[in-house]
Amino acid sequence: MKIDLRRISAVVVLLVGMSLAVWAVIGPPQDWTGSMWWARAGLCAGGLGLVLLSAQLMFPINRKKDRDADRDPTSAWGSLAGPLDDLF
Repeated sequence: MKIDLRRISAVVVLLVGMSLAVWAVIGPPQDWTGSMWWARAGLCAGGLGLVLLSAQLMFPINRKKDRDADRDPTSAWGSLAGPLDDLF
């Protein structure tokens, strides 16, 4: 996956995860009691999972493969990767 598409999708997933977590913490699920408490806890955990997924999309483990796929030898910029991507 191209690095710019990966980072755009990471921002989208981050915003969805944050909005889900904020809605679950301070929104209408505050009134959920009894067994619905577990559904609220699941929504909070799902929001946290989406935030962690966005971090994985933003900073992939196999950066060398992504960096080499995005590098164009004829371009002046050389790579769309960030300044810290060359360290790993």
